[in-house]
Amino acid sequence: MRVMLEKIDNYIKNAHDEVILWKRWDIKRASNEYAEAMSRMYPFTHKYYFEANPSYICDYKNLLDMQRQPVIMLQDGVINLTAFFAQNYRVPPNFKTILLINKRFESVIPPSWKDYVATYEIEYPKLDKQDIKKIYVYGMLVSYSFWFQSPKEILDELDKKISKNIEIEFMLPIRERSFFITQDETKYVTPFLEELYERYGKRMTLHTNYDQLLNVQIKKGSAFCELVDTPYIFGDNYMSHVFSHNDCYMINPPHVDKKDALVYPLSLNHNVIIKDFDKSKSKFNEFMVEVKSQRLDPSPIARKYHIFIKDCIEKGLLKV
Repeated sequence: MRVMLEKIDNYIKNAHDEVILWKRWDIKRASNEYAEAMSRMYPFTHKYYFEANPSYICDYKNLLDMQRQPVIMLQDGVINLTAFFAQNYRVPPNFKTILLINKRFESVIPPSWKDYVATYEIEYPKLDKQDIKKIYVYGMLVSYSFWFQSPKEILDELDKKISKNIEIEFMLPIRERSFFITQDETKYVTPFLEELYERYGKRMTLHTNYDQLLNVQIKKGSAFCELVDTPYIFGDNYMSHVFSHNDCYMINPPHVDKKDALVYPLSLNHNVIIKDFDKSKSKFNEFMVEVKSQRLDPSPIARKYHIFIKDCIEKGLLKV
């Protein structure tokens, strides 16, 4: 086992729950606006417990504050992570914390951080040959869900995953404002719901109240999947953990390679897989050339920066 993974393993095996929980809730933030924006993505950005401290960049005031935790498993998506590393592409002297970054964002990690980062993936319970009678589909009806696909295209893809005779329960919270309070999200709702009702009608159950989503009774042994992949604000969706804890199976989960990795259970049904950062996968320097050429302020709470990231993904400059 390599040195980085040994450090992580030693910390996780010897972590004290009471210390982790105290630090977890003793939060000092640099920006309440940033934290409030993330909270509007609830319940998908809800917190859960694991010794490696799953949390978001907005939960820390600065890099010094981060060092209260020996290991931090960042749940952020590509927008927040690129902004963070663009602002902190040099590691400060005497920095001691190890950051765990979702492996799908390995390309946005600066090579200069190689001694302070590792990657993680979540291994979800896989739908194989189980007899499934119900499927839960979850997501947000906001602009990010429709960046690259129309409502029809999204539901066309969903139809390929599910059989015609299965019961469907949609968990799609509707908010007038989500990440940006200046952006009206309701314009995305009507065309999607029209398409949804036309296809599924009485065959489906629909939940749209975000405050009540976690109160929905989940039928064990069901299947689950995201409405559409949206790794922009968060990369570790809380609802995926909820379904896994409730003995449900993910449709088409990502393949997880566990060779030379640390494996820790998050429940009886799903695991977190931690591996070394592969510096050769980094495209951060090329990305920063584009940021500087545009003279952009890499702020996670600037709508202009979000649109810039969308354009980078569309052009292939960022791969998620």
